[in-house]
Amino acid sequence: MAQSNCQEHSQVGNPLKSCMNFNECHGLHVHLNNSVEADNSEFMELTRLIWTGIGTVGSVITICSMLTAIFLYIVYPCLRNFRFKIHLQLFFALLLESIAQLILSYLLLSKIDQISLNNVGNETIHQTLSHQRQIISTSNTKSTYTIIQNTMIIIWELSQTCVFTWTFIEGIHIHELIVVSVFQSSVNMYPLMLAAWIVPIFITVLWLGTWLHVNKIDESWSVYTLHSTYWISNSFRLILLSMNMAFLINVIRVLVRRLQTNDAPEIQKLRKAVKAAVLLMPLLGITNFIVLLPEPNNSLGFFFISGIRRVLPTWQGFTISMIYYFMNKDVQRCIQMSIRKFKSKHQLKYPCFTLHFLPTSTIPTTNSV
Repeated sequence: MAQSNCQEHSQVGNPLKSCMNFNECHGLHVHLNNSVEADNSEFMELTRLIWTGIGTVGSVITICSMLTAIFLYIVYPCLRNFRFKIHLQLFFALLLESIAQLILSYLLLSKIDQISLNNVGNETIHQTLSHQRQIISTSNTKSTYTIIQNTMIIIWELSQTCVFTWTFIEGIHIHELIVVSVFQSSVNMYPLMLAAWIVPIFITVLWLGTWLHVNKIDESWSVYTLHSTYWISNSFRLILLSMNMAFLINVIRVLVRRLQTNDAPEIQKLRKAVKAAVLLMPLLGITNFIVLLPEPNNSLGFFFISGIRRVLPTWQGFTISMIYYFMNKDVQRCIQMSIRKFKSKHQLKYPCFTLHFLPTSTIPTTNSV
């Protein structure tokens, strides 16, 4: 489908100066053989717009849930144990990712009015991109827009890598609690926690340095995920996910072995093991495997894969905060004790004052991991 006609000086063989750089190469055309392929181009743009809108809602909800979780951690000293410290760092990374994602979604949605989707079918992709770049280069405002967008892309990529590293720290901690600590001394987690912020910065700077050999900061980065340099970030994330998958398998193996010592029916044991696996997957970031999948060429596959890649990261923070924070029995116990103290304090001062809207019954809890 895609043909590249580059001049000799464009250095196609150089991975740092490939035909993804539209300044050095020209003649990159996608031949639209008929109106169906033109409609597919419009369908792809419309798909991105739809999933961006849904992802924006997820980003807003995740930001609210992260801020609430961080607020509860600050307000209630009883939550300041080591496990919640790790959760808190993951929440900060998810909050940064969601804010960057929300700003990028806003920039994308605001640009839809400037680019007509109906013109995509009448031009080649190269002509469309070239036309967009001419518009941006002739306007200082749009040049500033591009710089802001690319800056947010850098922050978003950094925050994504931070999320991956902190899910890896979560995996080490869970593996330490369930598998390792029974047999040997505990691992010092604090150097790993420090590295969880430093290593993503190093990986992002390494990727950014190679990518800036291809594109400048004031040029459109619409194709940066398709370039070979992006594997600097993706390979690191894939390694972390693979190690977390190994942690998950080992943890489930130990849990199943412990369940076999109980007298519970086999179906109940299997149900507990499956429940543990399902609850651990979002915390360990296992569900992010699908984010690393390439977008398929067919329309239906592109619709679903691009949707999952867009929606899954934006809702991950909300899912984790619900399962491992708001539904955690320790968090609910602290909130319940605070409510009871508040009620008793005001009932002593104002005997006629009752808080019917504050329940005294036990709040439903779920077992923490």
